[in-house]
Amino acid sequence: YWAYKWSDLLLVSSRKLPSRAMWSYYRWIRESVAANKPWDRFAREILTATGSTLSNGAGNYFVLHKDPIDLTETTTQAFLGMSLTCARCHNHPLEKWTQNDYYSLANLFARVRMKAGDLPGETLV
Repeated sequence: YWAYKWSDLLLVSSRKLPSRAMWSYYRWIRESVAANKPWDRFAREILTATGSTLSNGAGNYFVLHKDPIDLTETTTQAFLGMSLTCARCHNHPLEKWTQNDYYSLANLFARVRMKAGDLPGETLV
């Protein structure tokens, strides 16, 4: 059940990922849930994923969210449980997030690089 919920939240979809990459991503989520992986480790493994997206399914998170703005907003929604979308244009009216905080976080994701791998459907993060 929780693997399904996390797959939905993390946008595992055969329409957005090649089949082999999608199954790699789904297996990584399912194995993490089955192993009762701690929340901080789960998030850390996704946000620091490197290598082939076929052997390290967590790397597909970056394939789905290529734009730093999209990565910032999706990451804060999924892992912090808050929406920072309004901080893109102005300081957040209900939270302590400022525009500077928003773009500082987005700057971290702007440094993520990807390239095509040798295998069909493979991306290297």
